Amino acid sequence: MSVLTRRKLLQSAAAVGAAGIGLSAAGKLAGWAAAKPEPLILKTASIEARLMDGAPTKNVLTYGEAGPPPVVRMRKGEAFAARLINGIDDPTTIHWHGIRVPNKMDGVPFLIQPYVYQGDHFDYAFTPPDAGTFWYHPHCNTLIQMGHGLT
Repeated sequence: MSVLTRRKLLQSAAAVGAAGIGLSAAGKLAGWAAAKPEPLILKTASIEARLMDGAPTKNVLTYGEAGPPPVVRMRKGEAFAARLINGIDDPTTIHWHGIRVPNKMDGVPFLIQPYVYQGDHFDYAFTPPDAGTFWYHPHCNTLIQMGHGLT
């Protein structure tokens, strides 16, 4: 049977304390190492598109250069980032319809966000708090931009 001496008690206490500090630091380092999500690039573009076989082409606005705007997938509780690059003549923004986002990410021009003018960009970053099906659309010259496809 081993006798607990003052020296062994102090050594054990120091070891437990050092282990606690190490675990605490490891938790902080894990937070530092968490990578930011790669932003989804949403570049507005004006393209010519044929909406039906045999029909004339029409000027369509889209996010990208290949047709309909992309389906954007997010996960509840996971960080999301998107960069809006304005490639059309009119200023624009993105409103994340129905998603509870921080006010500065809501895309309402002159109230919480400036216009994104042609050639400029705006970075959106938020963590969606809810699961669901939502949509995104502009809040600048809304009827024309949405009517031509930015939705």
